[in-house]
Amino acid sequence: MIAANFATSRLQHTGVTIITALQHYRNVTFIYKPDESRMMARVKVKLFANFREVAEKEVEMEADSIDELTSLLVERYPKLGELMFEDGKLRDYVHVMVNGRHINHLHGLKTGLRDGDVVAIFPPVSGGC
Repeated sequence: MIAANFATSRLQHTGVTIITALQHYRNVTFIYKPDESRMMARVKVKLFANFREVAEKEVEMEADSIDELTSLLVERYPKLGELMFEDGKLRDYVHVMVNGRHINHLHGLKTGLRDGDVVAIFPPVSGGC
């Protein structure tokens, strides 16, 4: 008789629970089951310069990715969409950071979010003395 160890692990950013059955000298079996108890991440969004003028300085929202978050922001503040997007794509000059890290150095708009993350969105800024 072959003994089996069962382990359950959770992938936070995909909303999937993976149940693995590990058997001696056998292949690993993966069974994918949706995790219905999972809730979206609650994040703080900070907007700067002219983005603040059409929305708010700071807002809390629930989303699992930057893509989802920006869609929700534009839905709530339609004028923000005109400033941030062109032809359905994030304008090159818009800078989005998650906990101080630019999304270009993470996974772009697909960057996952976790509870408590702080997302900062900057328009182009220039000036001097």
